[in-house]
Amino acid sequence: MSQWKILVLGVLRLGLSADYDRVRELANEHNTIRQFLGHGDWTDTYLYPMQTLRDNLRLFTPELLDRINQEVVRAGHKALKKNLEEGLVGRCDSFVVETDVHFPTDINLLLDAIRKVIDLSTELAELHALPGWRQHAHHQRQFKRQYRIVQRLKHSTSKDEDKRQAKLQDIAEAHGTYLELAEDHLTRAEQIRQKVPASCALSEGLLRELDEFMTHANRQIDQIRRRVLQGERIPHNEKVFSLFEPHTEWISKGKAGVPVELGLRVCVMEDSDRFILHHQVMQMCTDDQVAVPMVEETKERFAPLRAVSMDKGFHSPANQAALAERLERVVLPKKGRLLRPTRCARVMRNFCACAIAIRRWSRPSMPWRFMVWTSVRTTASRASSAMWRWPCSHATFTALARCCVSKNKSGSGEGAAPTERLPEQRSEADTAPRGQERSVCTSPSMRSIRIG
Repeated sequence: MSQWKILVLGVLRLGLSADYDRVRELANEHNTIRQFLGHGDWTDTYLYPMQTLRDNLRLFTPELLDRINQEVVRAGHKALKKNLEEGLVGRCDSFVVETDVHFPTDINLLLDAIRKVIDLSTELAELHALPGWRQHAHHQRQFKRQYRIVQRLKHSTSKDEDKRQAKLQDIAEAHGTYLELAEDHLTRAEQIRQKVPASCALSEGLLRELDEFMTHANRQIDQIRRRVLQGERIPHNEKVFSLFEPHTEWISKGKAGVPVELGLRVCVMEDSDRFILHHQVMQMCTDDQVAVPMVEETKERFAPLRAVSMDKGFHSPANQAALAERLERVVLPKKGRLLRPTRCARVMRNFCACAIAIRRWSRPSMPWRFMVWTSVRTTASRASSAMWRWPCSHATFTALARCCVSKNKSGSGEGAAPTERLPEQRSEADTAPRGQERSVCTSPSMRSIRIG
């Protein structure tokens, strides 16, 4: 097989988590994939043998794919004639890859578990000619009917205490019946499991899958009994949100209109040209826990990385200190309001230089420019609104902004750091009270900052 064919089929295998049988079926039957592999039309009848796929694709590992990604990024930088001596500027952010699951509740997860237990027990009974599962379809309908009864019951909002207690009693009785049916099906499944010979190779996979779903069913029965009948709150770390995608997490990032997302977090580091430098799947961790590892691993792959922009979800005091040691510049807003004089002064010293650099990083891609500029602009606007209590900081910011604007107009010294003017060098506009000095910056990129 050629290297291109190994790359295409290897990406399919890793991306789909597919076995060799599925990869072979796609390579031999899927017309679009065959065109990717270089097979032109219907006259090309070449079929890939199973042993050929195994011998070649087993060498295509995730580590090899990561090395290929790095070479693709370097080739892209070379095509863009990017000067790596000036360094790379990165943007780090995370998003949720949603899994294909329904909204989880303890009663519908129990329904999923019992449904699979009945199906697997029926297959075992038919395979070994065992009695007792002829009416499996009726058992499925009966259990789902009781699930619908439980699902429709709601807590009473009446002011009458007797009515509320009566409704609670109905809810407890319906859940009790639901749990009794589930336990009956588990008992019958355990009986047929004991009748299946353990030495049968055909039943090994079915028995392993049956044990897994019986474990899920027992856990859900226990949680429903504790929550409904005993009034206990189930800890979050004991909950499972999907039986078929067990890695699914309950993620609430505080987005408007999206109260919760079901899936996995993925953190991505990209540069100003939108090349993905590094990524990481975040299992059972948050943004602030991966900020430093993401920068370290990216610098191992791309040493010229010198500046990174992140949102406030990655912030922590330890991350601020660690990233400052590893990078020349870090745009990492602090959580909450910025009211301390020391913080305001530090933001103002670096704001003008950051603004110049951001315009230099920006390309026609609007999401990149909007995200990075909004991050710094929000930080500076918060600091400027909080520092009017310190006239020296006001005068310092005015001098820095004017210095920045004058250098932009002159066209020279764009990357140089602005300097503060001495008190005797300040004009009357620098010391004007609030309300008279309204517009300090005339540059279009700085015009969105409003003082006062």
